[in-house]
Amino acid sequence: MSHNHGAELGVTDADKSRRLWFATILNLGIVAVEIIGAVASGSLALLADAGHNFADVFALVLSLLALRLACRVPTTTRTYGLHRAETFAALLNGLSLFVIAVLIGREAWHRALAPPEIKMAPMLGVAIFGVVANWLVMSRLSVHKHDLNIRAAYLHMLGDVLASAGVVVAAIVMRFTHWYLADPIISALIALLILGNAWHVVDEAIHILLLGVPRHLNVRKIAEAMRQVPDVADIHNLRLFAPCSNVYILSAHIVACPTTEEQRVRIREELRHLLAHDFGITEVTLELEETSCPLPDLIHPLAHPEPHDHGPDH
Repeated sequence: MSHNHGAELGVTDADKSRRLWFATILNLGIVAVEIIGAVASGSLALLADAGHNFADVFALVLSLLALRLACRVPTTTRTYGLHRAETFAALLNGLSLFVIAVLIGREAWHRALAPPEIKMAPMLGVAIFGVVANWLVMSRLSVHKHDLNIRAAYLHMLGDVLASAGVVVAAIVMRFTHWYLADPIISALIALLILGNAWHVVDEAIHILLLGVPRHLNVRKIAEAMRQVPDVADIHNLRLFAPCSNVYILSAHIVACPTTEEQRVRIREELRHLLAHDFGITEVTLELEETSCPLPDLIHPLAHPEPHDHGPDH
């Protein structure tokens, strides 16, 4: 079982950091180009995409900060370290997307009531640049999108790629039909797309913060696999949660009857290997018992302790 809690970035985290820095710098360039293009063309869709990209810069910086905090060593006051910082960053990123979507939708409504004439050439050129640049950033982040913190940034980029593609479509439609309603309509669709991405990230972050079982894991299947280990009679009081999106913590009571210390060690090691190899669970606490607890169920409820009677107040 790994106990690498160093403060320095590991190989994987260092790679995440480099990719996030690359995405941040390139997004700053995209924002600058799109703002200039929006002013030159008068396109709301392009300005909406620039606003989305500017929020992405904030999101990427937040992800970088969270990655650094998550790599800090545990202390006596924070025994799990600061891994939850990644989840809080993802939650803030998701909530920021909701705000952006509402602002874009409001402006799209005002533009729909009085569509302005738009210069298509700068709008189309900048939008194509946005598609290519955002696709490059997204492809760099996709390597680590299993990590919720990186996935939040990745979904920002995916939204940008689709939003920029929508601007390209709007520019082409207006170029050949002069139907200027296409600009606010595409802007509204971009807002809906952003809302969908935001909901996905916020939902996952809240699930983790509420100590939910990682959604790709099933506690009953895990318990059944643990029961297949020789000399294990039963599993109960199993708890499983994730302090962040890529670290899983499990504790359980194991009913077994080992006759020697070597058997106890073997049972524990086989269970740890099973959990790490088959389910990716590396932080494990196992309590071996010869008989079941009074509550033999797989999942035990948490009971709030009764307050101690210290006598009358003085």
